[in-house]
Amino acid sequence: MPAAAEQLQLKATYRPTAKLQVFYTGGAARLTRDGKLLACSCSDEVKIVEFTTGAVLRSIKPDGEAVTALAVSPDCRTLVVATRSLYVRVYDMTTGAQLRNWRGHKAPVADLAIDASGGYVATASADRSVKVWDIAGGFCTHHFPGGHGGVVLRAMFHPKNLQLFTAGDDGSVRVWDLVDKSCVYDLKSHFSAVTSLALSPDGWLLLTAGRDKVVVVWDLRSGSKVATVPVYEAVEGLVVLPLGAPFPGVPRHAVDTAALIKGAKKVVHFATAGEKGAIKLWRSDTGSCVSEVAPEVAVAGSAACELTDLALLPAGAAGAASAGSALGPGLLAATADARLLFYTPQDVGGNPRLVLSRQLVGNQDQVTDLRFVGPPAEPSLLAVATNSETVRLYGISNLSCAASLVGHRDIVLCLDGGAATGAHPPLLASGSKDHEIRVWEAASGRCLGVGVGHVGAVNGVAMARKSSRFLVSVGADKLIKVWDIAPAAAATAVAATGPLQLRTIAAVAGHDKDINAVAVAPNDQLVATASQDRTVRVWSLPDLVQVKVLRGHKRGVWTVEFAPLERALLTASGDKTIKLWSLTDGSCMRTLEGHTASVLRATFLTGGTQILSAGADGLLKLWNVASGECVNTFDEHEDKVWALAAGGSQEGLVATGGGDALVCLWADSTEADAAAAAAAEEELAEREQDLQNALADANFSKAARLAFSLKHPGRLLSIITRAATATANINTDPRLTSAASTSSATAGPLGHLLSGLVGAMSDEDLRTSLEYVRDWNTNAKHCHAAQALLGAVLRMHGPDKLLAVQGLSELLRQISVYSGRHLSRLDRLVRSTYLVDFTLESMGVL
Repeated sequence: MPAAAEQLQLKATYRPTAKLQVFYTGGAARLTRDGKLLACSCSDEVKIVEFTTGAVLRSIKPDGEAVTALAVSPDCRTLVVATRSLYVRVYDMTTGAQLRNWRGHKAPVADLAIDASGGYVATASADRSVKVWDIAGGFCTHHFPGGHGGVVLRAMFHPKNLQLFTAGDDGSVRVWDLVDKSCVYDLKSHFSAVTSLALSPDGWLLLTAGRDKVVVVWDLRSGSKVATVPVYEAVEGLVVLPLGAPFPGVPRHAVDTAALIKGAKKVVHFATAGEKGAIKLWRSDTGSCVSEVAPEVAVAGSAACELTDLALLPAGAAGAASAGSALGPGLLAATADARLLFYTPQDVGGNPRLVLSRQLVGNQDQVTDLRFVGPPAEPSLLAVATNSETVRLYGISNLSCAASLVGHRDIVLCLDGGAATGAHPPLLASGSKDHEIRVWEAASGRCLGVGVGHVGAVNGVAMARKSSRFLVSVGADKLIKVWDIAPAAAATAVAATGPLQLRTIAAVAGHDKDINAVAVAPNDQLVATASQDRTVRVWSLPDLVQVKVLRGHKRGVWTVEFAPLERALLTASGDKTIKLWSLTDGSCMRTLEGHTASVLRATFLTGGTQILSAGADGLLKLWNVASGECVNTFDEHEDKVWALAAGGSQEGLVATGGGDALVCLWADSTEADAAAAAAAEEELAEREQDLQNALADANFSKAARLAFSLKHPGRLLSIITRAATATANINTDPRLTSAASTSSATAGPLGHLLSGLVGAMSDEDLRTSLEYVRDWNTNAKHCHAAQALLGAVLRMHGPDKLLAVQGLSELLRQISVYSGRHLSRLDRLVRSTYLVDFTLESMGVL
């Protein structure tokens, strides 16, 4: 009984706890040297992302133009960004504040490089020139025009020598001396664009790679070519592996760097990434590939598998990226579909292997559907379908992409999950525009079965609620199909020929227009379908005999769901309404109105006593079924909310996804908010009592501080007025006035009140106090209190402190207008006193 009562506890609020949002759309992505932050180009913004959680810490929007290049200083404090506006801007990584900017090229900057000291930045531009700038001063120290015959794609400083390396799309590589500002070597061997530069650990060998499918090793002492390594694919990323690093095929012990001077052939191990999506590890002396990491099956052979960049991960970052046995530094690869892949060397059976330990999806595009995966009370994964052929599984704890489900050939439109039964792990079903449905084992990512039979896009799938015996699918072909998935669910291994072909149990043409959604009753005896023909039809299972037709919506119906405990049905429509239907007689029991656009998703909560809905207006609304009242509205999306799922203990966890490419996790905060409100109310009562006690004791300083903290400007005004009166009484009483009279503004009860109130104010408190002064100053009756508070603020806080107050200039302008009027009025009053003096003097009284 207590458990049931707890389950039916009505919910009132949900709070966003985590977000999966767009942070990388391709281009530059730079990891700080300490491995804590990622700076990623995202269209016309730069997103600063926390490495361990993938959370976006801040967004930097330079000027509204697309970001073309970025670089992070070695001390991880400075970010340099170049945009298509031709400006280069310098930002503080910690605060996101812009430090300086300049415009130095006639065409966009293609690459940026910061030297080892962090004081200089090189800009490689499409205008065929390279410049070196002093970051602190913002002035140009070196200019190398005309060195390349085309766009300068890459720039790199030598970490020890005063040299700069540049590479262009004309296949040329140049070495510049920064002392005499001349070209030391013009290295020509490539026949296509050079996309990557790297130095050997000792700094005497330069490695260059390009789209001509070779890596060339150069001796920087003589400028001669040492070796050419064919890699058989266009290379977009190249890194030299550190000496003794535990990568596959790399000796654990560092090679003597003096060997090259003695004439021995120097061996450099390096990694490449390119158009085939594989990361390959090479030896420079033999030109052999010592190890290869194949691309995910998910993207193999597609444009999405192309790797666009490669970087070395610090050892600390590699350890954070992997839950396994990380041996040392790793590799960071960027893909053409805006994913960041983290590879770490791990000890597998005594041998080091490069393993994909983590991946972050930078741009998941429009979310079409999502479902929780795992035990209903504690789901561990979130399955997300987007405008792609791949279903991705994200860990709920950190929203890191844990796996990718690959097999569909077109966009996945719908998902549904089945609970674990017996020895079988949870299953996941998906439907796609490729006219197929697929059944997956969520734990392993294996596709267990494929259902072929629809002749249009599959818009909805629903699995049996009590078992894993069948699956119902609906689509744009107006068909309803029941599939036997028991053999696939019982399969312990996928056959060599591939997933099992699912068998159709029943099929029927159920509607006159596209079918949008399907739901199976909790007892597995009924199935409901919702269509664009504005009707909802209820069918018996498994033979699909029509039981009822529910009519009442004025537009297409987007979603349908059975009540968990009653014979009722929930529907949501493009007519902006949600309807509750009785399955007994097919009547509409209640209509919920409140959304300003189509209601796209809705689900029951709290044992069917509440409803959570999501609409094309980007809003989530929580309803009480009994009263039909909208309890709360949640606004986190900026576009249509296409996906909604509830899970966790007592539906305490909600996930939403929309056209804004945002996936948001929500947690039930009803109890926490109620407890916080009760605590706040109790604290408020205590402070109110303290305020009353302070006023009774004539403790004006304490009373003023309490009134200000409670945001009671009227009571604060009354307290200041009383303190001013008490101070005036002291100053006019000869028994209390000292020989050395002190101004009433700085002494007495008023002076103590103002010094205690104003002295410790924050910037926000100062703004609030000036707003009070502005409001009080509009009334001549209260102007004296306003001027006293203003005077205290100006005396006790210097210009630097006051200039940090937001909106200070406008506040002072408004205050000065009425202050001028009060000054004129007081001046007139003072002049009128002269007439009294003249009259008394004429009467001989004075």
